[in-house]
Amino acid sequence: MYDLHSHILPNMDDGAKKIEMSLNMLQLATEHGTRGIVATPHVIEGDWLPTWDRILTACDRLQTAALDAGLDLPIFLGGKWPFIEIS
Repeated sequence: MYDLHSHILPNMDDGAKKIEMSLNMLQLATEHGTRGIVATPHVIEGDWLPTWDRILTACDRLQTAALDAGLDLPIFLGGKWPFIEIS
């Protein structure tokens, strides 16, 4: 199973508040047979509009922490960016 919608990146939105919570979420996912998880932080004008660099950095840090904790679960990035009209 692949989890296609998670708020697993720490301190990014209304999901995991700290890396420890993210790691606990990954541990539970692994125990329940998840083979990959997609981090889908809120990307909404206002309170939840992180930069792409911030999301990439958070994902890289979480993946490294997960591997260090013995959790070999790939984390993929996803998100819906605000509509930008290109002319």
